[in-house]
Amino acid sequence: MISSQQQLEDLLSEPSPADARAMAEMEGDLIILGVAGKMGPSLARRARRACEMAKVVNESTVSRVFPNPACAKAWKAPVLKP
Repeated sequence: MISSQQQLEDLLSEPSPADARAMAEMEGDLIILGVAGKMGPSLARRARRACEMAKVVNESTVSRVFPNPACAKAWKAPVLKP
């Protein structure tokens, strides 16, 4: 049973082995557009955690439509201004 918002976020952002393989096989950098949306923060964290799981170091950039500095801080990446 999920008992907190943090526990839910941890679950949603947990990468699968397939996510890690995809990041390891990816050529180039990762850009996620719309990271401030409903699924964006969880997706960004999942991608970052998959990179860490695969021991991949790449440049990651997120773009947002609505200002939400917490998303960029959680992603640890620069934010493109709209």
